[in-house]
Amino acid sequence: MQKVASGAGVEGVDRSLRVVVISEHAMARSGMALAVGTQPDMAVVGEYDSCRTALASVMKSPPDAVVVELGPGGGDVLDAIARCHCALPDVAHIVISQTKDGELAERAIKAGAKAFIYKGVGPNSLAAAIRDAVQGELHICRCIASPMLHKQIYGPGKHKTKHPDLAKLSDREFQVFQLLGAGWDNQKIAETLGISVKTLNVHKEHLKDKLGLSDSAALKSASILWHSSSSIR
Repeated sequence: MQKVASGAGVEGVDRSLRVVVISEHAMARSGMALAVGTQPDMAVVGEYDSCRTALASVMKSPPDAVVVELGPGGGDVLDAIARCHCALPDVAHIVISQTKDGELAERAIKAGAKAFIYKGVGPNSLAAAIRDAVQGELHICRCIASPMLHKQIYGPGKHKTKHPDLAKLSDREFQVFQLLGAGWDNQKIAETLGISVKTLNVHKEHLKDKLGLSDSAALKSASILWHSSSSIR
């Protein structure tokens, strides 16, 4: 992957918040940059198509905030957030998710993100998330925060979660579960995660054990149901 573009906003305009945007999708990246760049107190100082290409630049010249889109799997995003947060705790990370999944939001926050919002929110909501995150406040959009809070108060058994045992999974197992639900085959999942198919099959066995599923067909069905529910809820 290559760095796509970088800039410092509108020339001559004093903007206090320096923001980097990351998405592998060019149209999404442009939309994110436009939403940020039109804010009077923000400037886009970098656009990247992957966390890998963004990380070195962010480490060298830390912005105030990083806005990153999180797609299926999302392991590289969570890993990059964790690494950057450890080295640069003052950089605020704002995650834009393709699904309204509270489990994924919890994992992103634990990795170091300060904001987690759904891709369907408008430009003003994104700007508010950035401002809150930079101020050190936790910002989770209502459509995700409400079921998360309900689960914390009443427990997973009293809330309509996609699967009540997902918290038992490691981050890598959760990635595999997500990608299975998205309809990816074994070879594509293995290549994306940088592992062998044999290692992938080990993760799938662990998934069946932890989720109490009898066979691969049951695992596939559970993952697809979870994925469809998190996408439309």
